[in-house]
Amino acid sequence: MVPTDEALNTAISLYKDLIGNHSNDPWAKWGYIRLAEIYIYLGDYKEAEKYLISGKAKADAGLIYALYNATGEYDKGINLLEDLIQNNKSYFDMSYYDSLANLYIQSGKYDEAIYTYEQAVNKAAEINRESSQEYFIDKKEEMKIKIKKAQEMKYDKEMEIKGIDSEMGECRGRVTVDGRGVEGVRIYIKDKEIYKENYIGGSFDLPFTITDKDGYYCIDDVLPGEYDIGIGIRPNEILGKAYLDNMDSQRILQPRGILLNNFEFKTSIEILTPNDEIKVSEDKLEISWKEYEGAESYSLVTGLMIEGGYGTSMVEDKTEENKAVIDIKKVAPGFMGLASFNDENKPTPGTLLGMYGEGRVIYGVQAYDRNGKLIGSSMPVIKTTKLPRHFVLITQRLEGDNLIKEEQYEKARDWFLSYLDKNPEDVHSLYVLARYYEYCEEDYAKAKEYLKRLYKITKIEEYKSHMEGLSDK
Repeated sequence: MVPTDEALNTAISLYKDLIGNHSNDPWAKWGYIRLAEIYIYLGDYKEAEKYLISGKAKADAGLIYALYNATGEYDKGINLLEDLIQNNKSYFDMSYYDSLANLYIQSGKYDEAIYTYEQAVNKAAEINRESSQEYFIDKKEEMKIKIKKAQEMKYDKEMEIKGIDSEMGECRGRVTVDGRGVEGVRIYIKDKEIYKENYIGGSFDLPFTITDKDGYYCIDDVLPGEYDIGIGIRPNEILGKAYLDNMDSQRILQPRGILLNNFEFKTSIEILTPNDEIKVSEDKLEISWKEYEGAESYSLVTGLMIEGGYGTSMVEDKTEENKAVIDIKKVAPGFMGLASFNDENKPTPGTLLGMYGEGRVIYGVQAYDRNGKLIGSSMPVIKTTKLPRHFVLITQRLEGDNLIKEEQYEKARDWFLSYLDKNPEDVHSLYVLARYYEYCEEDYAKAKEYLKRLYKITKIEEYKSHMEGLSDK
């Protein structure tokens, strides 16, 4: 959900009322921190600091780092974190040490950063001797890598002082919306040797910088290696805008090199027909869109969305016109043979429903210039009521589908059996019942019975081959 200005102002008023008129309420102390978070989000660092200091006993380490790294007042953040660590003897929070070391590195104090990391490792080791908490084991290894990195940065800086070229490079780029540079956007850098997961998000814990008034950013003193560069931008800046990923983003920083990553957003291509309310009953769907300036060709991107995720991979078809035809059968096969189970070995709703229960064909258009560069897209980053991602419904939603989504499978079975009595050729019911008997009751004879009826009506070969496969069970 995108926080509107109205929602943010309401939240600010409520939190201020909480701390002003209900100071004895246990939640009042948290009101200061929530206000600090909101003001950091809004880029009002002066107000953020006021509330952060007032509620510092409850302050998250990442929040402190985010504020003082954004303002460049590293010493203020360092003093606050040192005070919190010194006065909190009853509970060890490794994130305070991590954020403190990050601020030391930002201010060029590598010895202090190394010492802080070493303190954290030693304390984590003490905890591990008492209880083998996996979190502390992982964080300890992470800290060891950070110590090595800080030592390398310190060495490179010492070489620079001696007139020897440093191995460190820099990351730079620009954030634009419709060609206009955007100020105040957070650019995160994630060292893949330290952080293995692919998700970057907008974590306060990751090192970051802020774009200038023209949208440019630069992160210097970066060691050679593999990095993910992420972005934290206010949603209202990119409502109705599509992100143009030209697949030219760089990840590997060479010694003394430059890692260049631009983030380009543009107003979405306008889809003319159909609208988002249409339901498809035929096998073909005509799509048209407004011609895009500078476009030499387009690609129509289509895929199937089903219960629990995507049913098929995205498919691209090239065209030079501003219209195209979606072949529904190509995108949405009649038989979804994938099955998944929860921790109790119970089939998931998507296993029984396949493409039924409001299966959707999603589609979008991308525009390319004469050199094949992506210059426009109809797929906005943020979905809202007024700015939807485009899709069409290809299957209706029945009451029995709702029961399946609630995992009331036996009740759903009874509902579909009753519905099938009245509608004996309803492929929706036949499909669900075939899947139910195969995966819920392992009654393969009944599953084959419904698959046989499905094949007789649809002539889809997958039903026949799956039915034959059940003969071995």
